[in-house]
Amino acid sequence: MAARPVTAVRWSRLVLHGFGRFAGTVRLELGPGLNVLVAPNEAGKSTLLAGLAAVLFGLPATTDPDKFGHGRWRNWQGPPRFAGELEFEAGKDRFRIQRDFANHRISVARWTGAGWQPLLAGEHNPNAKRRHVRYEEFLQETIGITSRELFMSTFALGQPLPEPHGLDADVQQLLSGAGTASFRQ
Repeated sequence: MAARPVTAVRWSRLVLHGFGRFAGTVRLELGPGLNVLVAPNEAGKSTLLAGLAAVLFGLPATTDPDKFGHGRWRNWQGPPRFAGELEFEAGKDRFRIQRDFANHRISVARWTGAGWQPLLAGEHNPNAKRRHVRYEEFLQETIGITSRELFMSTFALGQPLPEPHGLDADVQQLLSGAGTASFRQ
């Protein structure tokens, strides 16, 4: 893939199977502009956000329910599928990432108007020693971020909202510009 500047990104469709509180399949369609999801506590809003990040960056196979991984996000009812799919636009291009959380298999495709054209496939395990370099390059070129932690710190503010001293160091560096460790400097 040729390098190109990162452009505006718009999430359009998220599908999760056996993820978190959702034993079956859950779909979230997002339209142009601002989308607001309003639901009662424990309805799955944070689960959907975690699922979006898991599709993009992978889900470690840890069994610890307190950590971001299989032990926390695989539905406890043992559904037949543990997977996700994300469609998004980056600039004028439309992409689809499909991920099987159980075996770390991914496939990436671009919409051509005549259908989905495969771009790359393989295994992308976030804890692997051998990285899937092409997939990480794809993330950098399309969304501009290759780290789940930075993504969640940048685009997903938890509850309660962080005070300035509670911002992730990478986010502080992004806000303050290159070469400085703290946004206050």
